[in-house]
Amino acid sequence: MKTYITMGIFTGLIVFSLIFAFKNKLPSKNNGFTPMDDALRRKQYPDGYWETVAKHSGGFRLIISGLLFALVGLAVFALAVGFIVDTIKRSYKMSGSDVVILALLFGIGTPLLFAGIRSIINGIKRNLSNADYWIGESAKASRYPESEIREFGRQAVAPDSFYFSLDGQGGAQGSTGLLTRDYIMFENYTNLCVIKREDIEKVYYSECANVSNVRAGNAGGNLRIHTFSLRLAVISRQGTWCIATVQKGIADELVARLLEKHPNINTAGGRIWTEQEWFTIERALRKGDFSVPTDQ
Repeated sequence: MKTYITMGIFTGLIVFSLIFAFKNKLPSKNNGFTPMDDALRRKQYPDGYWETVAKHSGGFRLIISGLLFALVGLAVFALAVGFIVDTIKRSYKMSGSDVVILALLFGIGTPLLFAGIRSIINGIKRNLSNADYWIGESAKASRYPESEIREFGRQAVAPDSFYFSLDGQGGAQGSTGLLTRDYIMFENYTNLCVIKREDIEKVYYSECANVSNVRAGNAGGNLRIHTFSLRLAVISRQGTWCIATVQKGIADELVARLLEKHPNINTAGGRIWTEQEWFTIERALRKGDFSVPTDQ
């Protein structure tokens, strides 16, 4: 019983750490499109755009979640060692079922421990990072020189830029971003990809399937509920892209703004690609094939 209670506590810690870790985002603003007026700039970016990114990089959260993962991994290892000692005391040999249990324990503990260590290292790295570090990371993701990324940072806080929240909630990482005079970027710490508006070649909608299990009444059975969300991908001539979950109306406004300045952007006629079709396009982009289809 004590073992089950212990595992339950550590499972709770894992859930808590996941929620804590992935709640990492820049300060939220209004939904839809918000002009970068002086009040918004002073509130959100008083020291500049990339300085704000460095300040809100979430390094502390990664360290805390990493410690929790590492502790859970070590606890599972301790259970495995205790199981080995107990088995030796009882019979000095292991049965087939004992080997399976040990394999499961080590199979669970090892990835948790390594994930925790990696998260701690990344968290420390983020805490020590400055604006120059994030400019360099964005330059690599964007395939632009750092001078372009610095220019984006200057335009991001200019009065003619717009902050947008494509999901209509202002919270999901990657669904928020900035549209400046010459650039666009979706805010996502794992892919701070800046794209010049003149380099945008395609803007595609795609669907994303979500599956959830819902308890069906008192009978104890579960129903699998399939829902679909809409995503928008902006693809550049360099083969870089950014993608976000969107609400159709807000995303349509972004597409209209992009087309207003560059009407030759390919939108596939507004077609919504299936999830499998988008995976095919994404695989081609990752392989360096930038001639993704306009229709199928």
